[in-house]
Amino acid sequence: MSDLSIESDLNMIKKKNFYVLSSFGHAGIDWISSLLDNHPEILIIPSLSFFRKIQKAKNKYKNFDKFQEKEKIKIFSELLDDQNKNKSLRLKLKGYDKKIFCKKINKFCKNFKNEKFEKKLFFSIHLYFSYLFKINLKKIKVIVCHEHAPWNCKYYKDFLDIKMISIIRDPRATISGSFRSYKRTEILSLSHRLEMTFSFLYYSIKNYNFHFKNKIFLISNEQFNKNLVFNMLKLSKWLKINFKQTLLKQTFLGKNWYGESSYISKNDLTSMPNKGYYKFENVKSRWMLFLRQTEIQFIELIFSEIFIIGKYKKKYSLNFLQKIFLIFNFLFSNKMFNFNNKKIQNFNLFFKKILLLTLKDRYTFFIKLI
Repeated sequence: MSDLSIESDLNMIKKKNFYVLSSFGHAGIDWISSLLDNHPEILIIPSLSFFRKIQKAKNKYKNFDKFQEKEKIKIFSELLDDQNKNKSLRLKLKGYDKKIFCKKINKFCKNFKNEKFEKKLFFSIHLYFSYLFKINLKKIKVIVCHEHAPWNCKYYKDFLDIKMISIIRDPRATISGSFRSYKRTEILSLSHRLEMTFSFLYYSIKNYNFHFKNKIFLISNEQFNKNLVFNMLKLSKWLKINFKQTLLKQTFLGKNWYGESSYISKNDLTSMPNKGYYKFENVKSRWMLFLRQTEIQFIELIFSEIFIIGKYKKKYSLNFLQKIFLIFNFLFSNKMFNFNNKKIQNFNLFFKKILLLTLKDRYTFFIKLI
């Protein structure tokens, strides 16, 4: 490929409409990503989480910003390589070769002058992806950036005129799914589980109310499961793309994907779950069986704003004293959300709980989460 064709293709990519896809944990981000995957007018790199990887690199290498560009690209390529070793189809980038990636990206980045590294890398990766999978850029209308952690979404605004596709789900269902997954995999401490789960929800609210206010399409997990065709027609219209049957089929890089469920498996499913598995009543019965009464009450109390936005009905109505008691119970007892029933006596956990409740979306500013 000539330098002229590279420059022309990069300019073509820059003129596309950009959207960042994000949500809180276990709301269905991978599901929506898989539905967008095979549309001929959409370019989406499965689970790239571009700024999450940038933050990982900066956390690992404290002087990352001072490194030579070539070294930064190598570090990013290693993060992609680590992800690619995962068994999950949604995290794999088939055909990826670390050495070829570095060589191509270094070449593409030379087409930029006086630009920040993140901007150069972002556009270069999307050009690399289009070449790797022989994507006709002339047919592409939108580029969707799958970003795992909601607090990283704001960074796209530094160099893109970007809108957001956000997914909302009943907080009781998503928190139940998150902790069910933690229990299955037995990873992370209780404090880290609380940090990740709650911060995802807090920052998703901030994206909705502040960072992407009036520039957001809110996907209701429950409504999309109830009538996918009708809601995909609405999303297509908002994205200004043609509705295609591919929007109804779950794939990653064109390969069938059957989803995931923390109630069934640790990894990707090997076949589609039973019909009706995601019906509202069946989802509700699962989180009601998994969550304790105090946990449901606590979720309804501290994430009341999500209940308003998503028009979810609360199960409990608490008076002032009951609310105070519930908060004290969360702070001073380590039984709440401790589904592995491990004995924990840790002042750091108590301190972090206070910070979570008081700082909310600002928590990630003081304690770095990726």
